[in-house]
Amino acid sequence: MANKALLSDKAARHWERARIKGMWRYILVHGVLLWGLSVGVGSLLFLAFAKRNGEVVASDSLSGTVIHIAGFCLAGLLFSYLQWRAKEKIYQRHLAEKGNE
Repeated sequence: MANKALLSDKAARHWERARIKGMWRYILVHGVLLWGLSVGVGSLLFLAFAKRNGEVVASDSLSGTVIHIAGFCLAGLLFSYLQWRAKEKIYQRHLAEKGNE
């Protein structure tokens, strides 16, 4: 029984383009901007409309809002770093597998 490829050729090419741009760009774009900022703002919007006993739950202060969004951005930074490492490991195995064919 043949082993299933770790990555499709299309996924490998996509990852090669991401690697050329660099790890920090990947982390900033995918983790901080696309995930952290969007989820942070989205959760603030959700909280702004959520009501508990007739009172709005979201923070009324600018500093609370900044801390809230910054927390999601930091989580996105960590998550995308871990994602980078996992994808790079899979890519390296893919290259080794291709070399053994």
